[in-house]
Amino acid sequence: MGYQTVKKVPTFRDYNEAKQWWERTKPIRGRSNDLRPLAERRYADCYSIRKDLDTNAIECVLYNTAVVTFMPDGEVHIRNGGWATASTHMFIQETVGTGVSVRGQRGKTIVTSGGSVVSLGQGEVLRLRKNGSKYEVINEQTHHDYKINRTATNIVRGRYKDFYDYFKGFVKLRAEETITGYYSQTQMMITCTFTELADQLGTEDYWDDSYLTIPTSKWTAILEKPGTTNSSYRKATQGEYEQAVNAFFDLIRSDQPEETKHTNFHKAALVLLTYGQRNMIEKKADGQIRSFTFPASSAKTTLDTVLYKWFANEVLERFEVPKGKVPSNKYTSWVTQENT
Repeated sequence: MGYQTVKKVPTFRDYNEAKQWWERTKPIRGRSNDLRPLAERRYADCYSIRKDLDTNAIECVLYNTAVVTFMPDGEVHIRNGGWATASTHMFIQETVGTGVSVRGQRGKTIVTSGGSVVSLGQGEVLRLRKNGSKYEVINEQTHHDYKINRTATNIVRGRYKDFYDYFKGFVKLRAEETITGYYSQTQMMITCTFTELADQLGTEDYWDDSYLTIPTSKWTAILEKPGTTNSSYRKATQGEYEQAVNAFFDLIRSDQPEETKHTNFHKAALVLLTYGQRNMIEKKADGQIRSFTFPASSAKTTLDTVLYKWFANEVLERFEVPKGKVPSNKYTSWVTQENT
């Protein structure tokens, strides 16, 4: 299924047109259910149309989800079934037609109709009704979002002032302007030898045991905070997240003994530099002479994000989004259920 096939889905102006399509469309033979194609018959498993015998509603189905439903009373109901994908949004657009604009944003379906903008998540239903040739939103929403409170972030960062001062000096001392990337952009990069990384972060055998690699999986969870939003890429459990962050905070505490502080700060700086990096590999026979470069700005962003996610209930402010706007949801996944 793709753009060319979804373009073959018909547009219905109202309930009667959808009902007529259902009535004149013959079911696919040999199927136990009443499967009626919404586009070409070969795409019936992707796009189909069915009638709810209890309500007489006509449902336009994408795979197994009734995405657009035409009600006998003239209402049109839209849902994404938890799939805020390009295919879902194109399907809605083709079925409902002009007057409604559909797009995706951070795992949500954003529907614009007239002067209304609605954000749809899993389990939510948008109700529309035609007024002349235009659709009007029946169930208007009051959107809320989160923003960073800069005063609060300064307080949180102040708890780890010693490390922030160390890291600022670390970057100032070691970062060098370097031309990188396909477009030859200039970035401030920090170079670390394999030996330096190995001394602080350890090594593990790689491939056929003739290579060594710097393991980073221990620290992956420091940014993977389980939140209220569904996210297919997030892998850490709450326990894994808490263990990783607490271990990192142990490295950057200001009240730790002076004899271990510098070593721990150095290790934490390397954790930040190498976060999300791969292929830090060295052949054992080469004697660990390789060097690797890392962007300094990314490490600084990682440090702030670790703190802000952990202390989200302190640094985030909830506010009402102005009418006609939708929340960015940039920070929604940082907020745990008990903080909402």
